[in-house]
Amino acid sequence: LDEADIKRVQDILATPDMTPQAVSKFSTAAPIMLTWVIALVGVWIKFKVYTTTQGETGGETEAEASAHATPTPNPDDMAQAQAALSEALAGLNKVRKMDIMEVKAMKTPPKMMQDVFTCIATLKVVPQPDKWGSILKMLSDTGFIRSLHTIGWQDVSEREAKRVDAILASPDMTPEAVRQIGGPAGDIFFAWVVALMNLRALMTRPAQAEGE
Repeated sequence: LDEADIKRVQDILATPDMTPQAVSKFSTAAPIMLTWVIALVGVWIKFKVYTTTQGETGGETEAEASAHATPTPNPDDMAQAQAALSEALAGLNKVRKMDIMEVKAMKTPPKMMQDVFTCIATLKVVPQPDKWGSILKMLSDTGFIRSLHTIGWQDVSEREAKRVDAILASPDMTPEAVRQIGGPAGDIFFAWVVALMNLRALMTRPAQAEGE
């Protein structure tokens, strides 16, 4: 395997539907094969980083090499994060037209509800994503739900991620609180935002030394 092969495999693995749960519907062996692929990629990258840094530096310690490593998520963590995103995407399909209409009917939405949709507008790169008028225009798009399925963690820029993370960092932003204010639909949209951002954080975090 060369780097081009690994990059192609990583791109495939990064798709939201590539989870053990999702592939199990095709074959009972599919989840086992997927887990093997994820583990193989992780081992290949770790070995590549180690051998490369050894050659370039004349013998760094493993901890020092890991400091320069390309992010290599734990296979189990990646599978769980992808499963969570797949579940959130499935939830989006349960949102009814009536649910969207109820949100659009809000002239002055609760702040938490607006924050959830500000996150979504930010991820969709909507102009002035924190303005309710911009959000209402976004919700009026008949392909709104479908468009969320096309957003992958790779599509979220560092700037957008910081904006969304700042909103999610509020201690008041919890699934229970959002559900109480926004109902099932608000909970579903919030779950999608959180799942997407968690996967992005996992896939882009700096590599750590063993045991950290």
